Amino acid sequence: MKSIKLLVVIIVLSLRFTYAQTWDPISQTATTKTLNKICFIDSTKGIAVGSSGAIIKTTDSGNTWELKTSGTTRQLNSIVYANNTLHVVGASGIYLSSTDEGETWVSKTLTTNNSNTLYVIKEAEGYLYATGNGRIIKSTDNGTTWEQIRYGSTTTPLMRSICFVSKNYGYVVGNGAVILRTVDGGLTFDSLKVGTKDFYSVDFADSLNGVAVGWSGSMYKTTDAGQSWEPIEFSTTNNLYNVKFFNSMNGIITGGNGTILVTHSGGLTWEDNSLTEDPTSLLWGVCIVNKNVILIVGNSGKIYKTLTAGMPVELVNFAAQIIDGKINLFWQTATEINNHKFVVERCYSSPAEKWEKVGEITGNGTSTTINNYSFIDNNVKEGNYLYRLKQIDYDGSYQYSNSINVSLINPLEFSLKQNYPNPFNPSTTISYSIASASDVNITVYNIIGKAITELVNSRQQAGTYNINFNAKDLSSGIYFAKISAGNFSKTIKMNLIK
Repeated sequence: MKSIKLLVVIIVLSLRFTYAQTWDPISQTATTKTLNKICFIDSTKGIAVGSSGAIIKTTDSGNTWELKTSGTTRQLNSIVYANNTLHVVGASGIYLSSTDEGETWVSKTLTTNNSNTLYVIKEAEGYLYATGNGRIIKSTDNGTTWEQIRYGSTTTPLMRSICFVSKNYGYVVGNGAVILRTVDGGLTFDSLKVGTKDFYSVDFADSLNGVAVGWSGSMYKTTDAGQSWEPIEFSTTNNLYNVKFFNSMNGIITGGNGTILVTHSGGLTWEDNSLTEDPTSLLWGVCIVNKNVILIVGNSGKIYKTLTAGMPVELVNFAAQIIDGKINLFWQTATEINNHKFVVERCYSSPAEKWEKVGEITGNGTSTTINNYSFIDNNVKEGNYLYRLKQIDYDGSYQYSNSINVSLINPLEFSLKQNYPNPFNPSTTISYSIASASDVNITVYNIIGKAITELVNSRQQAGTYNINFNAKDLSSGIYFAKISAGNFSKTIKMNLIK
């Protein structure tokens, strides 16, 4: 029998099951004014604000709403709940606060110039930030006093959105295709012109990955903490008003003409989940109540709600590893709801064949903890394969994961690839290849050459591997990863930014 040496391949992808969100219109009579923003105090109590001083409140998770007295007719643009207080900003520098969950409101004007409208308010690390005509103001005492940390004028571009990912790192976007970035808590800001269109909103999935959206479908993504921005390819010319992330993988964008876009890849790719039954809606505000519940507000008092923001099974990753001619599949779930089992399906793609069942693994029912699964496919030959998971609920309903491609080919050369992401915080992936069975050592060193940690020290078969390096206990700086395998050695430089 011919002996075929097969490469060990590891493919790790962040995937999800195909699962559409459904949006239900909420019929409410509290107001017909445009609603600009919405926030929730807890799972049942929420507040929405809008034009002509409109403030409405729900105490039953958004199913019914009641009009509250705001004491103003000015447009209210943004709301946030922080430090047991509701904070609202709006036209002509108005600032409202409530310490009784929106029942009563105290009003004051932070500026007297009508051009100094405040468009957004956010909380970060116990501080409050608000933006207006090029200026940024900050409160360190829960809104009692405010100071300007960046000055603007009537000719300075409007700053429409602000996002702090830590006490020091913050981002502001607005008109004139401007993105501001601070790395010192707002003491200084760098200004970067990105594209040509006005921005409406910015949010970050984690410390490195963020998305900014705006006029005429403008969508940009950064993977290096805002040092550079690249356009996201998505076919829409609708204005995009808001972007928010649930976590590092899942997020939502809302905009004009009923636009709703969702991502399950940290903002790399987006799917259209727009309101086909109401294609003229202007969806200004979005609130993520929990991983399953989202509410959206817009023009004419419109409110939409979904209970399916999360997926019955949240698939964190799906990977393939080939060892000794066998394909080892493994996957991980973050949450599961009524998960009966996974059916593993395979397609031999050279030439393309039909999908076939090759095995099944029992699920964990309902779970909110990380679960790991694996399956070994023994009956394979040299070539290309596609694998996918069919997740089946107890009621028989099912959904498919995206597919991954696995190639059985001749061994690679010895190599060590650049870690990804880089810069990183706090973890990154290092990929390397072993041409033949070898004693492998991978050690991380600091800038002065001191060994920090040993990632690998074992004998490994030929193949390509991924190893995770978590630097949560290390300080920012330059680190080096060195591989030694037989006569092969190589070093890469890694940049940790916290």
